[in-house]
This record gives sequence, structure tokens and C-alpha cells, in this order.
Amino acid sequence: MSRSPCACLDAQGRLLGRPVSDLLGGKVRDSVPFAAHLFYMRAEHPALDGRAAIGDDWGEAPDPAGIVEQARLTQQRYGFRSFKLKGGVFPPDEKVAAIRAPAEAFPGQPLRVGPSTA
Repeated sequence: MSRSPCACLDAQGRLLGRPVSDLLGGKVRDSVPFAAHLFYMRAEHPALDGRAAIGDDWGEAPDPAGIVEQARLTQQRYGFRSFKLKGGVFPPDEKVAAIRAPAEAFPGQPLRVGPSTA
């Protein structure tokens, strides 16, 4: 659904004093789980315009242990309980290890793999 119909539904709901979910047939769930996207990354990220690299407090994630730490941080900071690992960066054996590491560190929590960076 694009922003215009959403805005119209929101306006209609406000006018009627009803939530948009009522206008669409009723509420289906109380929340929608989101997955944290995990990426292989360096500690500093180069700027595209030639400026100095930009640092952050996430650190680097160049290997399975770094991916697990990244997942821990997203869980601690933002409450994520589901993860998606961007694949296609390293050879197959390393990818398998990078998938197994968060699966073992967070048993029972959903883990998806997105091979779109291949």
C-alpha cells in the first residue's frame, strides 16, 4: 500500500474515531516482529566523497564471532528477536560458519539468510 491510500485511511479513521484496522476488517495481531539485518563490516566505514572514514560504536563484524556480537547488540539495544544475515560475501564454508554461529548463540530465534549480495 502506498502512502496516499495510507494517509486517506488514517484521515478517515481519525474522522470516525476508529483505528485503521477497523476500517480494514479488524485487528489481526498486536505486534509485527522485525528482523535485525546483520552485515559483515569494518570498524570504520569509508565516506563516498573522499572524506575520512566514519567510525561508530558497533565495531567490526568480519567473521562469525563479529556477526554474533552484532546480533547481541541489536538485541540489547533494540529488542530484536529475529535476525537476517546478508550472505554472498565469503566462500561457502565461511558462509556456513557465519550462519551456524548466530543460530547456536540464539537458539530458537528465527534466522534468515539473504543471498542478495552474491
